Amino acid sequence: MLDLSDKIIYLNTNYNIRKIRIIKRYIKQKLKLEKISYKSNLKLLIQMYKWNKEFETNKDEFEHQLTKYNDKLINKKELL
Repeated sequence: MLDLSDKIIYLNTNYNIRKIRIIKRYIKQKLKLEKISYKSNLKLLIQMYKWNKEFETNKDEFEHQLTKYNDKLINKKELL
């Protein structure tokens, strides 16, 4: 799939920032401040935290796979 891409934008966010954003988004959805097209529940929140942890655990491998696309890779390290 990445082979077919013109550009690859990798938003390299901090693990703790992702955790905060996940919970903030969940709260907004529960308060109906953010529209969603799926059912937001505690089970999904827990799953998102698991996915986040899994990504962080395998992040080095993922970034290594991206190196073969350096010519079209835009790597944005988020500072906030």
